[in-house]
Amino acid sequence: MSITKSYEQVNKKTPSTFALLVDDIRNMSASQQKLLWVQLNKEKISSLAQDIDAAVVPNNLSASAIDSLIREARKNGSKKKKS
Repeated sequence: MSITKSYEQVNKKTPSTFALLVDDIRNMSASQQKLLWVQLNKEKISSLAQDIDAAVVPNNLSASAIDSLIREARKNGSKKKKS
């Protein structure tokens, strides 16, 4: 008799490790499940983020140009609120 079969016969009445794992995950809150998913897929997420960063065109606006755009947006936003 192989070691695996003898182990299975001894532990027939206990749930499998996979079943226990599934049960633990099912009992987690939604945020804990999402965090677990992120931790398990960290490498995939990191490589995807690097691909996205490489695909984005760099921002060539100066700090003063950004400030000017923000002021203009605020001015136009307040005009729309008054109307």
